[in-house]
Amino acid sequence: FNWMRLFLTLSILSFCILAKAQNCKPSIDIKVNICGSKYFKDSICPACNDCYPRLIASDSNYSIVSFLLVAGGEGFEDNIEMAHNTGSGFNDIPVRKILMKVRPGSFVEISCIKARLKDGRLYILQPLFIELK
Repeated sequence: FNWMRLFLTLSILSFCILAKAQNCKPSIDIKVNICGSKYFKDSICPACNDCYPRLIASDSNYSIVSFLLVAGGEGFEDNIEMAHNTGSGFNDIPVRKILMKVRPGSFVEISCIKARLKDGRLYILQPLFIELK
């Protein structure tokens, strides 16, 4: 009886994860970059050293609403960690904790990037994948 309950729970969880992943498919071909990062000298952010680290869309008509950060590799003890962030900055504490573990050999993926066009419509932007060497 317990294994049936476990199977049902795992099935529901898998369905929820799949449904969430389908909601994160990019709906437009707009890319993002990290502004204010010492690692990206080719940032699209003007006066990059003068701004706080944040995601910025390649088209200035879009403002970042939220994103999902996933990291793993070196510093993560064979685990992958993920956290949601609200806004364009790396403000949410779980995201900051993950980023503090990143070092050479780690990877970071920023996906499910929701952005609002100036007219109010929401879009999902292209994901960003970074591998630190």
